[in-house]
Amino acid sequence: MNRVCLTVFACLLTHLVVFSQTPANDKNWQLKWADYFESFDTQRWNKVDYCDHGGKPSINRAHNVWVENGQLVIRVKSESATCPGTPPYPSSWCCGSCVPGKEYDYTSGWVETKSPNNDIKYGYIEAMIKFPYKKGIIHAFWTWRGEQTYNNGAEIDIFESMGKYNDATQFETNVHTCYVGEGEPPCEPARDRVYTFFNSDYTQWHLYAIEWNSNKITWYVDGKPIRSIVNDNLAPDGNGIIDYVRLILGINVSEYNLQYLNPPFEEKMYVDYVKVYSLKCACDTTAVVEIYNFNTYNYAVNKSISMSSATVIPSNSNICLRATDFIELKTGFEVPLGAEIYLDVNPCDISKKNVEESRNNCY
Repeated sequence: MNRVCLTVFACLLTHLVVFSQTPANDKNWQLKWADYFESFDTQRWNKVDYCDHGGKPSINRAHNVWVENGQLVIRVKSESATCPGTPPYPSSWCCGSCVPGKEYDYTSGWVETKSPNNDIKYGYIEAMIKFPYKKGIIHAFWTWRGEQTYNNGAEIDIFESMGKYNDATQFETNVHTCYVGEGEPPCEPARDRVYTFFNSDYTQWHLYAIEWNSNKITWYVDGKPIRSIVNDNLAPDGNGIIDYVRLILGINVSEYNLQYLNPPFEEKMYVDYVKVYSLKCACDTTAVVEIYNFNTYNYAVNKSISMSSATVIPSNSNICLRATDFIELKTGFEVPLGAEIYLDVNPCDISKKNVEESRNNCY
């Protein structure tokens, strides 16, 4: 069985660079929710107010977040604002209150999904975003732990620009699993990586996404995988992203690059939509012995899948098959020239808060 698993894993690594298993071409995914920003959904999103995100030079204000022409707009601006003597505490664990009485030279915007009702655990998360470029400005699309019981920090930077690069072609993907001083388990070092757009930049529309389960995290840009790491959550003290998270979109001023900012200025990031998918799980069903017709196959993450010469892959097709235990390729199994097949053996993770919705608990 181990030899079979290794073979499947090799297929995964090979096809990671040639095509992706995004919801657009993988029928194992189902849409959990989507926001196309026809209006601002106050049940879904929270505008963080009177927060400076750990001492940033800008203060997040609610007036810098709004919906316009079917898009979410988030702004950073060179304008003065004073933190009240007794500031209201923002409903965000990730963004502490501003400094009482401090006058800020910049205001910024931050929006996040309301916790705990909209918290997410595992799945495929994507957003179509157009960012501005100005050296000294930070903007990001990321996750951070929700208000439910947690084991560690849960930050996945799906996109982050730190305001220090010389043009709009470079951005970062980062993972931070806990924070020193918060009484959490020993920290896994941040796992960062910088990427470069070779034929474009982030001031154009791009689709940024992650696929996240208890075993791995994979990043995508425009449907193409750019990075995959092991989500190591097996250690007793837990160093993987395994907790419920909220989604955050924000833009603010970098405390390290103020010399590049020449007021007055106003920069905006635009979000066309946000979508969250979960896997369809059939983990409690009997094993799939053969797939005779992919047109009638019930795509879902099965316990196991076995295929031989009786399974016929249609020409020029793009097939994604997922299982929790194993995928077995028997003698006679063939993939015709021009067809692509993606095989994934990983947990069928569904958060417990969504079990009633899916009617499956695949732990």
